Amino acid sequence: MTSLGTIGIRERFAPLADIVHETAMVEKLITRAQIVQLQVLARAGALAEQQAAESSARVQAHDMALRAIAAELGGVLRLTDRTVQRRITQARTIVEDYPASLKAWEAGIITRGHVDVIVEAGADLPADIRRPFEAVAIQRCRRDTPNRVRAEIEVLALQMHPRSFTERHQDAAAHRAVRVIPGRDGM
Repeated sequence: MTSLGTIGIRERFAPLADIVHETAMVEKLITRAQIVQLQVLARAGALAEQQAAESSARVQAHDMALRAIAAELGGVLRLTDRTVQRRITQARTIVEDYPASLKAWEAGIITRGHVDVIVEAGADLPADIRRPFEAVAIQRCRRDTPNRVRAEIEVLALQMHPRSFTERHQDAAAHRAVRVIPGRDGM
């Protein structure tokens, strides 16, 4: 004999279980779409670099090629070319400098938020330190949400940096500057 309370609980929670399942499926679809878009944007950046490779004015040619590609993509995405350029740069950084994070995100081990935390924290690390940093960071990200692991990942990056904090601070202080940029209306 079943109790009436148990039947009521099942009936009440069945719709919630369906919603949770659908949410999980939608999240997988969104993640897959974000990863594909990221890879496409990274390819667009590589194409701009390839197109500029033949030019003697390499920096200017690269900027122009990137801007032209970003303008084309911006039309499709309904974004400014500068916004698309920023997204292309971010995409290349993730795809080229943090491939393990991309794979972990694709596998559902971590989220895009975790990837962003890892990339931001590892931005000042030398290239040869990034892979070991990334491996430890991914493991730590598995345990909690991006905001809760952010400080831990930032400390990890500082600890793994080959130069001491004092050396980095002295270098930053030696290169600091004040810039005045003319604005509109005499500002």
